[in-house]
Amino acid sequence: MLLRKRDFRLLWSGQTTSTFGNAVSTAVFPMIAVAELGAGTFAVTLIEAAIWLPWLLIGLPAGVLVDRLRNRAVMLWCDVVGVVALGLVAAAIAFDVLTTTQLVLTAAVGGVRAVSPCWWTR
Repeated sequence: MLLRKRDFRLLWSGQTTSTFGNAVSTAVFPMIAVAELGAGTFAVTLIEAAIWLPWLLIGLPAGVLVDRLRNRAVMLWCDVVGVVALGLVAAAIAFDVLTTTQLVLTAAVGGVRAVSPCWWTR
């Protein structure tokens, strides 16, 4: 049974946590823009586009690239980049220096980060 294998449990729990984080970020970023920045419809649309546009723009090239790299390294680096990007947003909120541009760029980084590991988990 797969659940008895430690490596599978680690992969499964890590991917579950990462996917949950992506889902939460997708829902929370527009809320942060409205609540913290008083952003309007256009800014929220930019944030949503930055989250989903990487799937259209780099989906196929990312698949080709990721297939040629070590799977574990790609997954770990993508998760590290995601944690750093979200940490910067949290720090910016804490110091009251968050901008819409930073939120859009972080959403784009999160979108690119979410595309890459999905290719090898299929």
